[in-house]
Amino acid sequence: MKKNSILFSKLNLTESKIYGFGFSEDNFELYFDIDFVKECELEGNSSFVLASSTLVFKNVHDLKIDLAHFNLAIIIDDVIRQNPCPPKNAKYVSGFEYDWTIETINGCISFKSIGLDIFIRNITPYGIKSELTLTERGGISFSKDGELLSLID
Repeated sequence: MKKNSILFSKLNLTESKIYGFGFSEDNFELYFDIDFVKECELEGNSSFVLASSTLVFKNVHDLKIDLAHFNLAIIIDDVIRQNPCPPKNAKYVSGFEYDWTIETINGCISFKSIGLDIFIRNITPYGIKSELTLTERGGISFSKDGELLSLID
C-alpha cells in the first residue's frame, strides 16, 4: 500500500459525494464512502479526477447526525476541525482530539475524533462529471485498500 501525508489545511473535500457511512464499535472508527475530488480544473470546460475513497475517522465519540433535509444525494460543503485538546482516553491513544463537523447540503454530521485517514481505492481519468455512478466506482465500499493519505498537522 502506497502511503502519503497531507496537511489538513490542504485537504479539500468540498463537492465530494457521500455514498454511505458506517461504524466499527470495536475500533471506534467512523467510515464514509465518498467520491473524493482529487483534482479539478475549472478553466474552459470543467474537468475532474475522481477517486472512490474511504474516509476513516479514528477514536470517534459523541457522534451527532442531523440530516433534516435528507435526500438521496449527500454532498459535502465543508469539513471543519477545531478545538484541539487531549483525548479523553489519552492513556491509550496519542495526539490531539478535535471537534469535527461535516457540513453537507442536507445538514451536519459532528463528532470528536483524533484523526482521519483517506484510503483511495481507484482513480478515474479527467472527465466532466463531478460524481461517479455506482457501477463506475465499483459499488459502495468501506475498504482500506489502495493509496493511504494521512493527516499530518
